[in-house]
Amino acid sequence: MIDTVLIPGTNASNDKSTKRSKTTGDLTNTRRAQADNEFQPILEADLPNGFPAPGPVGEVMVKSYPSYRAAVADYRDGFFGRSSPFMDLFRHIKKNEIAMTAPVEQVVDTDGQSMKSMAFLYGNPELGSTGGGDRVMVQDMNPMTVVSLGIRGRTSEQTVADAIEQLNEWVRQHGGYRVAGAARVLGYNSPFVAVRNRYSEVQLPVNSVHVGI
Repeated sequence: MIDTVLIPGTNASNDKSTKRSKTTGDLTNTRRAQADNEFQPILEADLPNGFPAPGPVGEVMVKSYPSYRAAVADYRDGFFGRSSPFMDLFRHIKKNEIAMTAPVEQVVDTDGQSMKSMAFLYGNPELGSTGGGDRVMVQDMNPMTVVSLGIRGRTSEQTVADAIEQLNEWVRQHGGYRVAGAARVLGYNSPFVAVRNRYSEVQLPVNSVHVGI
């Protein structure tokens, strides 16, 4: 038989350590929340005509976008950070003397695990013309309504997947909307901006649906 030996003061010490850890964690979360609330996105380029301003960090909101023109290029292997078509798009706007705007649009799959395409958005839908070559196609996009979540910091596979899940949950809990297309990420900043100051929005296109009383 093995007796349990109680050492005086051990449990109290562990309790104090646990309380200190919890207090430190709560304080860190409070400071992070305060910093997110006070955060103002850095706009390095103009928004396309009629685009709404960036939304607050961590808050789901409904936003409406007008029709717009975009130069679109596909990812060749579909994964985050690989075979980015960024330079194809950059050469396109430079060749055609189209000013860079923000955000850059990236369409992702339903779980946020792979990229489908990247797009540079024209400042004015009357600039240039639609069509294009093998790598870059210029397309006119229809007006859309989205549910949107602002994100501060690095955009990773996990942060995008988490944001998509949060948006889907919001749609499930708020009657009147139905998801109407693939998720997209709007990136507002270049690599020249410090990671902690980068801002993006993860969005799901939605349609309004009639909710019976």
